[in-house]
Amino acid sequence: MFPVFEKFPEVRYGMSCCRDGTMNLGDPNGEEHRLNFLRDVAEIGCRSVFAPILEHGNSVACVTPDILRSKTTVADGAVTDIDYACLVVTGADCSALFAYDPKRRVYGLAHSGRKSTESNIASQFISAFRRYGSRPQDIRIAIGPGICGKCYSVGEEAAEPFRNDSLLKNYVLPSLVAGKTTHWFLDLPRMIRAQLEEIGVLREHIDISGQCTYEMSVLFSHRRDKVDPPKRMLAYIFLESPVK
Repeated sequence: MFPVFEKFPEVRYGMSCCRDGTMNLGDPNGEEHRLNFLRDVAEIGCRSVFAPILEHGNSVACVTPDILRSKTTVADGAVTDIDYACLVVTGADCSALFAYDPKRRVYGLAHSGRKSTESNIASQFISAFRRYGSRPQDIRIAIGPGICGKCYSVGEEAAEPFRNDSLLKNYVLPSLVAGKTTHWFLDLPRMIRAQLEEIGVLREHIDISGQCTYEMSVLFSHRRDKVDPPKRMLAYIFLESPVK
């Protein structure tokens, strides 16, 4: 549970864990696991599920009724004001970004791993909210479980874009062996928070889970598990209908 959503009981959100099974549609049981989880745990009822095809980029879909019916939308995030929709993304080590603007009743969900963070999906995410009239300072965002900075090491090529970024370089730490840098550690959750703050989201409106997928055995981790097809978790968000 994230404190930024405590005052807004209409926001329903969550994430599966290992006991719910893999949510990867490439697994023979993936679709069944998704259906069971959304029905029995998330309790989405008759809501329509929007699950974009992820490409580890920075595209964010504004979900209209027509797009909601599509099964082929490629994006790493989605924003909508449709009450009968449920937004879904999958991942293992990448963080899900849960977001809600209580003033406009607009909500969203995005998937941000290394490549999406490098291409600043956070900025595109907030831009999509703006299309609904949202202001960054009104949006509440929770950064879900993902691999933490002390567990996520990468080589020189992957680290270089972050080391050269004036905003993000403080969240890149070198690992030294015999006085030489062998690899680098990336603190993606804090990078995402920095990107959100830079475009106007208030620090007090951002929560970071602090749960590391690599360290916690109850969560899938692509880097730790090293299985094919990869095991993935499912994150979701939707709104309860307003009381009439």
